[in-house]
Amino acid sequence: MLAVVARLGRELRGRWVDVAACGVGTAGVVDPAGGMVVASTDTLLGWAGTPVVGELTTLLGLRVHIDNDVNAFALGEVAAGAARGRAHVLAVMVGTGIGGAILLDGRLWRGAHHNAGEVGHVPVPGFGDRPCTCGGGGHLEGVAAGPAMAARYHQRSGEALTFAEVARRAEAGDALAAEVVDEGGGVLGQLLAGLTNAIDPNPRNSIAFHSIH
Repeated sequence: MLAVVARLGRELRGRWVDVAACGVGTAGVVDPAGGMVVASTDTLLGWAGTPVVGELTTLLGLRVHIDNDVNAFALGEVAAGAARGRAHVLAVMVGTGIGGAILLDGRLWRGAHHNAGEVGHVPVPGFGDRPCTCGGGGHLEGVAAGPAMAARYHQRSGEALTFAEVARRAEAGDALAAEVVDEGGGVLGQLLAGLTNAIDPNPRNSIAFHSIH
């Protein structure tokens, strides 16, 4: 994976000769100071423990910085997006997984083990039978992420579809698809409401929210 990233980076560097550094936003628990991925789910097999900064620095010959992808997303939204100018922000990204980031007083809150903001692995009551990509069960990601809702539709209908296809069916009036999407979206909404009460972000544009299929 890093060899491909380096090859693409070299191609871009050939077009823009003033490239000064490389920034990496990645899924997983990241230690920016150590330049490595501390932990990761099965979404990226073998990713945990990868010394990303050291390897890419050698491959690219550039200064490299790494952070969690949703932390990078949150910083971008604060700099020039939905949360611009806000000091207290909850950022959430929903796609193949569910990630989050928290900014307090304009600074990322990383927690003691770089794990703060991992909202996808907050347990949700009543869903203990739903497997999560981290190996646990009953987590938000196992209920409301795209693959989780697609798996739920498959379980109930026998049809194996992507979440994008399930969402299209829901929009077209498929009752089961709509039920699955409503369930996942409802659980996500309830958890976000609870986090908003707990964190108390700024009242306007306080949640930077991005969804990808």
